[in-house]
Parts: sequence; structure tokens; C-alpha cells
Amino acid sequence: MNRANREALASHERSIIDGAVRFSAFVRLGPANATKEECASLEAAIAAALVLSRMFARPALVYAIDAQDRSTMLGSANRGAWRPLS
Repeated sequence: MNRANREALASHERSIIDGAVRFSAFVRLGPANATKEECASLEAAIAAALVLSRMFARPALVYAIDAQDRSTMLGSANRGAWRPLS
């Protein structure tokens, strides 16, 4: 991926984050099974991800979702630690 493509992707992701109307904590439990918790704030989604990662002993991903239902991943929680992507 060249620099222009990376910058365009970063701009697209930033617009989703800036316009987020909800957040989601998501854990994949198997090929056809997952669980998620919708949250009104990033802080609540991180807290939910930490709980889900402990409950299922798997990493939980946190997504920002905008009013058009576009999403971008913000980070992951695993073993009691939050790891933002940037």
C-alpha cells in the first residue's frame, strides 16, 4: 500500500471515528459464532471488551460505528489489557 492509499484510508477511518454514534465490543467464539455488546461510549466499549475477553479467554475487538453503519476497529482487549491500534 502506497503512502497516498494509507493517507486516504486513515482519513476514511478518522471520519468514522469522529462521527461514531455507538461502539461495539466483539469476540469471535468460533467459525459461525460470535458475541458482541453495543455501547454508547468508547469507555463503555473498552470496559465491555475487557469483561468479554476475560469471560471467553479470547481477545475482544472494539469498533467505532457511525450513523451510516460504517465501522473501523479501534483496538483490542486481551488478558485484562487494552491495546489501541494507534
